[in-house]
Amino acid sequence: MKDFIENNKQSIKWLVLILWSCLSIYTAFHHEIWRDEMRALSLAIQHSTLTQLYHNLTNEGHPILWYLILKGFYSFYSDTVILKLVSFIIGFSSVALFLFHIRVSLPIAILFCFSNIMMWENTISCRNYGIAALLIMLFSIFYDRHKYFLASLMLVLLAQSNLIGLLVAMMLMGYMQIRFYQNRIFTILGSMVYPLMVLFSMWFFYITTKPNELSLVVPFSEKNLATLLNHFVQSIFYPSKVLHPFIPDLPIVSALIIYMLTFYFSKDKWLAFIFYMSVVLLNFLCLEFNMISTRHTGVFLVFLFFLIHQYNDSQIEGNRLTEWAFKLGKNILLPLMCISLFISNLIFCYRDVTTKMSNSKELGEFISSHPRYKDAIIIGESDYTLEGIPYYVRNKFYIPREKRFGNYTHFTRENAREISMSEIIKNCDSLTSIDGKICLFVASQPIAFGIDQKIKIPYYVEKYFTIRKEDFYRLRKIAEFKDAYYKDENFTLYEIQ
Repeated sequence: MKDFIENNKQSIKWLVLILWSCLSIYTAFHHEIWRDEMRALSLAIQHSTLTQLYHNLTNEGHPILWYLILKGFYSFYSDTVILKLVSFIIGFSSVALFLFHIRVSLPIAILFCFSNIMMWENTISCRNYGIAALLIMLFSIFYDRHKYFLASLMLVLLAQSNLIGLLVAMMLMGYMQIRFYQNRIFTILGSMVYPLMVLFSMWFFYITTKPNELSLVVPFSEKNLATLLNHFVQSIFYPSKVLHPFIPDLPIVSALIIYMLTFYFSKDKWLAFIFYMSVVLLNFLCLEFNMISTRHTGVFLVFLFFLIHQYNDSQIEGNRLTEWAFKLGKNILLPLMCISLFISNLIFCYRDVTTKMSNSKELGEFISSHPRYKDAIIIGESDYTLEGIPYYVRNKFYIPREKRFGNYTHFTRENAREISMSEIIKNCDSLTSIDGKICLFVASQPIAFGIDQKIKIPYYVEKYFTIRKEDFYRLRKIAEFKDAYYKDENFTLYEIQ
């Protein structure tokens, strides 16, 4: 059996890629677009120039690359389905390069390709994390072929994918410099130009994503110095947050696995150092920004496989201890990790196919299919919960907290802290008098009909919505969509009369 697999390895990889594509396409077809996914496309396509796009990235927290890719593809095919198509192309490319390039055993390669990282997070979920995986793969190919300028260019782009991509780009450039030193490659390009390219990209990331005075997010520069030092020291000795998304509520286990993975690289001290330094920096970021300790760490695991790829090509002789560490990692730790990620992917994909995760699709289809409402103006409260619906409808959306039309809200003080139903009704009356179109009101929070109430909106900061009993005379309930997995993706649809 072993000889058969070895003799037919390329054919097996092609069959795996075909099976992976079929499962990904099937799951992506059933995947309901989440508001964070559609928000990026809405932001990318609602600005006619790149300058406008650049300025509107302020306070988004993400660099420009994903938006440029979406804008570019949308300019060729102006349909929201481009969101899923682009995500699939990126995910497919990453998996193909991983299968045919990364030096790991075939079972491990197959398991990781079918992991929730490579299939669900980077392909089916239409976010900017898949770009980082693809760029790490391309960097690996160019680096192995000694195409160092192209490898550095991939790091420039990697730093524009997301915050973890920035960290990984920095570590990979450090890895290149170490290898240049070891191999006595001393050139102006290698020692100065390539690092400066990556440093420029890191600077551009900073100025693109730095919050301004309107932001509702506390800038990193305003954080307490003592807390920063405490978190950094904690990250050095107890990196418990890096694997948190995959081993929740077991910080000791997470830290132990990190120690074991570092031990796995012990035959090559520089690889072990690069790996552990990336762990320290990522753990520090996770402590400072809670949102990072989620799917972002999938980028880190792809980076881990790049290091394994390099390690498996290492000609360094080890002692009995380092050889034992290598076998422990190769035969036990990596298989267990990939099996757990494979099982996690099955759960995510099965849930996507069988469970209604959101009511955005059902609400959108209801509005689009109804002759009276297909051109109506849609107003929502909470406004940010409606950001996924533009994937399914072509209606105009009005954001009353910001007094403007748009498909996404701002996470800034531009979005008013309080608003009342009477204000929304006045806005509707004004819009109707101008456009002559019906206004629909979409409520994502439970409303007790016929009584005065002040509703606290779940948000990054406190938001409030006030409705009085006399407002209900202007509202006619049309439909309810109440069975979504995510509770804040349940909606009640009203017509403002």
